Amino acid sequence: MVKECQEERPELSLVQGALAFEEVLTSFPEAREVWIATFNFETDHTSRLVKDIVAIGSTVPVTIVTNIPGRFRRYANAHYRASAQKRIAQYLSALKPARLGNKVGVYFNFSNHAKIIATDRVAYVGSANYSGASLGNYEAGVLLRAGDDIRFVREALDSLVRGSLPYVDVESSPCVQSLISLRSALDGLAETIDESCFAYEYYGAVGEELRLFGQEAAGIDESTAAETGEVLQSIVDLHSDSTLPGGLVELIRRSLPLDRAEAVMPILEEGSAVRRFSERGAMVQEFVEEHAYEAYDEKVDEYCMKASEHVDGVLDDMRDEASGQADQLISTLTYYSRNMTGLLEWLCRDDPVDNTGRATA
Repeated sequence: MVKECQEERPELSLVQGALAFEEVLTSFPEAREVWIATFNFETDHTSRLVKDIVAIGSTVPVTIVTNIPGRFRRYANAHYRASAQKRIAQYLSALKPARLGNKVGVYFNFSNHAKIIATDRVAYVGSANYSGASLGNYEAGVLLRAGDDIRFVREALDSLVRGSLPYVDVESSPCVQSLISLRSALDGLAETIDESCFAYEYYGAVGEELRLFGQEAAGIDESTAAETGEVLQSIVDLHSDSTLPGGLVELIRRSLPLDRAEAVMPILEEGSAVRRFSERGAMVQEFVEEHAYEAYDEKVDEYCMKASEHVDGVLDDMRDEASGQADQLISTLTYYSRNMTGLLEWLCRDDPVDNTGRATA
């Protein structure tokens, strides 16, 4: 969505040590509606930011869309994974609508990095989160007061809400934080493999994008392969998790089929092309040493050419195979991540879920 502000000149705000959206906060008591989009939401219920919402939360509709900043895209080990899950649970607990007001709606969007704080009177669009942590930074943004501009902000936020997950209480649905953590890991691994295997170049007058495999140290290292294997195994384990609601297990079996995980597991093994390609320098040296005895003085040029042609052929074949394997891995991780969102939507639906093993109607 793109729009130029035409009715009234917007005011630029650049502050440090103060709230860039102070004017919006001041307008809360007279507001008919409040909308907040933020990456990080203030979780200290003694802070003014939370108190200002609580003060109106039972009489004024408030819509909050936030990311979940406590989650990691990569996890070094089980300790960090457990630590991240604890932070996710704390963040979700702090955002319970019951704590903020019965007219407060909370939504989560894993891709949201927008910062918008608005009422029907004034809107702030800028860099500051709805969090006291922003006080220590220089934060810039614009304040919009024209009615047409505020209506456009409302439309943009409505669109963001439609692409977000409604709040779910992790205490009544404890598997939510695990699925959020798992989905985040899937996204992070797909991105890591893409960055480590492919380079992007632009060519032509319109800047078409060319995706190239095999730039320098292309391939998947041991730690990425191990973590990818753990994440895929976690998906396999979900299929037989007796602690999950029965309806969710059935949905998992349909949405996260085992055959896709089983198909890519061999790619993660040490001898696969995408693992070996990053070590091609050692392969070349091994081939040179193996055939060095053949290179008599009078045949040096001939054997150098022979070695070069052989290595080029081996690497071309391996590049094609490794590129296909990397694409297959990225496709599988992205597929599981996308379908994981569907599982979270199922858990976050309005109908209650009985975690004793039955999905209620």
